[in-house]
Amino acid sequence: MRSELDGLRQTVTEKETLANRAADNLDAANKTIADFRSQMAELEAKCKTEVEGLNIEVASLKADIAKLSTERETTNQQLKEAQAALAEATTSLEQSRKLEEELHLKITELEKQNELHVQNSVELQTLKETIESLNEIINERNKTIRLQKQKLTEFKRALGQGLQGAKSMASSSTTLADEESQSTGPPLHLSASTSTPVQQQFVRPVTSVPPSASRPPEHSTFVHSTPITTTSSSSSLGLVDQSKDTTPSPNCGILPVESLCPLEKGTDGPVSPSYYHRPMADFELVNFDYLRHVIVKFLLSRESEALQLVRAVSALLRLSKEDEFLIRQTLEARRSWFTTPMVSPKRTGQFAKVISPPH
Repeated sequence: MRSELDGLRQTVTEKETLANRAADNLDAANKTIADFRSQMAELEAKCKTEVEGLNIEVASLKADIAKLSTERETTNQQLKEAQAALAEATTSLEQSRKLEEELHLKITELEKQNELHVQNSVELQTLKETIESLNEIINERNKTIRLQKQKLTEFKRALGQGLQGAKSMASSSTTLADEESQSTGPPLHLSASTSTPVQQQFVRPVTSVPPSASRPPEHSTFVHSTPITTTSSSSSLGLVDQSKDTTPSPNCGILPVESLCPLEKGTDGPVSPSYYHRPMADFELVNFDYLRHVIVKFLLSRESEALQLVRAVSALLRLSKEDEFLIRQTLEARRSWFTTPMVSPKRTGQFAKVISPPH
């Protein structure tokens, strides 16, 4: 019995230990369950917060997706517009290339036309310059002709008055003519019916007077192109007797154009240019005495007085406008305090016409 009791006691003790252990395990399990519950609560809270955050992110992503979809639509529209613009640009580029080729052709044609226009403009300018120079020459010659006509009228008046006085002194003139014919040779008669006042004023005897008495020795070297010979017109004009020396008188004049080249009747207006296009022999009409007198005056006068004679000298010597311009510039430079050489702008280089400055 005791052994059974001891066995039972042992079993009871073992069961108590097992119960204690089970209680301990229960307590531990309860603790772990409590821990798990707390962890579950924490995890649920975390999951809720994470779910809420994920929901917020999903909402934001949905909004972003909506924005991206709208942007995609806009970009698609822009892409379509860009493609259309590109197509238009390609067409416009082709058109511009065609226009460029056409413009190149037009430019080449215009350049050719411009070259022709430049050539024509140069020719027109030269023609205008020649026309202006010819008009100036015609105007100057018309002025000289008018002045000569005025001088002729004055000479005619003076000679008419002189002829009236000469009639009263006819007897004395005949005796003087006889004396001069005995000393110089046969007389040269000039009647009032065969001579004009212009001929009595300007025509000089050549056949009866030796060269040493009729012209100075410088004539052969100074003006070799204007000898005073009246072989062709002496028979028609007549000759005036000359017994005095040939020093230039202060009232020297130019032979009138009408004496050798008479104008047509009824031409009261300006003379045509064809009137001046005559042989050189018709233009040798300048009286040598007048030419010599003007040049001597020009050489002996001062600069201010010589400037007034430049036009007359250029008309007598047939100088060009550039030569007259150079003479005027040199005379004005001599008058000024600071003398500088004056050069024509159109004449430079090898073919320059330069009058040396005064020293």
